[in-house]
Amino acid sequence: IDTYAKMFYQGQFVLSDDTLTFAFLDSVLTANQETQPFYLHVFNYAVKIADGALAEVMGSYCQPYFEKNPCKFMDLKTNKLYSDNYQKWISFVALEYYFKINHMRLLIMI
Repeated sequence: IDTYAKMFYQGQFVLSDDTLTFAFLDSVLTANQETQPFYLHVFNYAVKIADGALAEVMGSYCQPYFEKNPCKFMDLKTNKLYSDNYQKWISFVALEYYFKINHMRLLIMI
C-alpha cells in the first residue's frame, strides 16, 4: 500500500493537485483484490473533499473505475460507506464524458 495513501487515511497528508496525490489516487484502478478495498475507501474520501484543481482531475479516475468495474460502481449507490458520495462520483464521470465529447467536436470543427 502506498505510503501517502496510508498517510492520507491517517490524516497526515493533505491532498493537492500534485504527483504524490495522483500516485495513489490512480490506485483505485488496481486489479489487486487485496488492496483494492482500501484504495476504494481512500479514494471515496478524496471524492468527498475534492475541490478546485483536484476536483478537475477526479473524473479521470472515476470514469475508468466506472468502465472497468460497472457492477462495483453501481454497488456504491447502496453501500452505506459510499452512498453519500455517489452523486459526486456520477458528476465526475459525467463531466469527463462531457469534456471528451466537446473536445472531439472542437477537433472536428478545426
